[in-house]
Amino acid sequence: MTKQELLKTHFGYDTFREGQEAVIDALLAGKDVLAVMPTGAGKSICYQVPALMMKGITLVISPLIALMEDQTKHLKELNIPAACLNKDVPGKERRQILLDAVEGKYKLLFISPERLISPKFIRIAKKLKISLLVVDEVHCTSLWGYDFRPEYLKIPRFFQMTGSRPVIAGFTATATEYVKNDVIRLLQMNDPFIVNGGYERKNLSLSVKCCKSSAGKFRSIYAFLEKHERQSGIIYCASVDNVMRVYELLKRKKYKVTYYYGELNEEE
Repeated sequence: MTKQELLKTHFGYDTFREGQEAVIDALLAGKDVLAVMPTGAGKSICYQVPALMMKGITLVISPLIALMEDQTKHLKELNIPAACLNKDVPGKERRQILLDAVEGKYKLLFISPERLISPKFIRIAKKLKISLLVVDEVHCTSLWGYDFRPEYLKIPRFFQMTGSRPVIAGFTATATEYVKNDVIRLLQMNDPFIVNGGYERKNLSLSVKCCKSSAGKFRSIYAFLEKHERQSGIIYCASVDNVMRVYELLKRKKYKVTYYYGELNEEE
């Protein structure tokens, strides 16, 4: 199938969004790609279509278990053979996924950066025909890699240990010029095709309101909520302590409010 036929048959779209086709063409031509595209721009289509057209398997490195599981589930629903490997996958199921991957039963395999450099996976990877290596949230390689997920910095070691070097594609929603150059250097990309779609989304507006005190900040929040009392929304905070503080204050004001952060257990 052509890329347009795959887009329609598997994903239900008649046309590509801005920037998608250029990325796909570059990957199919064997070029490394660094794509900075806003959330909602359809970054996953940019590597999923080439994955279906290339021979062999595409590895997708993702830092979030929930994200890779969601992507895998979605692809399976579209009848695209995919699987994911992370710490939550039971050992027996993990071994079967690896065996199936060697037998060529998957087009996409989602893995955590830690899994990529494990000795067991390296042994299996040497038997795989890896056509494309996708690094999702690629800014982690530069901006957070040293502290947040140091394994991102070891991706070039994967090529050295497996003895093969597939096409590399990095995707993120935001990256400064410094981060882009740092990513290219750390991942050892070869003259990559760069797409800079910016961070702007037509359905969002960004504004800044300066507040001289914490009390002033909350007065601004209350005023904003009063203007949008019939709508729902999200308030982002920089820490769990701030999440709980905002939650308690809004609860006292009789707002229908709850909280969400990474330390909650799965049931919560």
